[in-house]
Amino acid sequence: MRSITKVLRYVVVVFLTTLFIGCGSKDAELNSSKVYVSEQLKIGKIEFSLIEYHQSEIKYHTQSELETIFKEDFFKKLKEKELMTEDLDADLVDIKIEYKRRYVGDETPLKTDSLGYPDYAYKIIVKNNAGSEMLEKDRKNLTFQGGFAMNLQVVAGTLRDKKYEVSFIEVLSNTIVNEIEKLERKWYLNGRV
Repeated sequence: MRSITKVLRYVVVVFLTTLFIGCGSKDAELNSSKVYVSEQLKIGKIEFSLIEYHQSEIKYHTQSELETIFKEDFFKKLKEKELMTEDLDADLVDIKIEYKRRYVGDETPLKTDSLGYPDYAYKIIVKNNAGSEMLEKDRKNLTFQGGFAMNLQVVAGTLRDKKYEVSFIEVLSNTIVNEIEKLERKWYLNGRV
């Protein structure tokens, strides 16, 4: 009887935690006026940091592996959208990413090794070809949002394999590529600088 009560309490905590997961962001830009960047950009430094609140007995991806997965997907998407160049005159983008691996119940006494949805934050810093900072986009308090089936898996605590993190990282990569794609571009042919 005690174990059933404990399991039910655990399910309620997990369900409420999942229910209140939200997504928000903060946008900090250096200049209030419009900043126009080159049509294609050079990618400079990518800093990727992994944060987790407890050490799992299940072996998930290391920080280095997550960073590699991110970079491969990120560069592939940039090339597909023709947003990346090696031109020395192009503006430069540096990216800082903070990826928080979350576990079901990791902020409760009922910690598990089952994956919950990760939180992440990123900063995009755009510099001109002389190295002067032109623009900074700072996004914080973002949380992966899965579909109905994945929400049920999180509640049941069945995300216990590192393969799920590949999906989490691909969504993060796509989010940052979309952010870069939305930057205002210089159009020399139309007289816009």
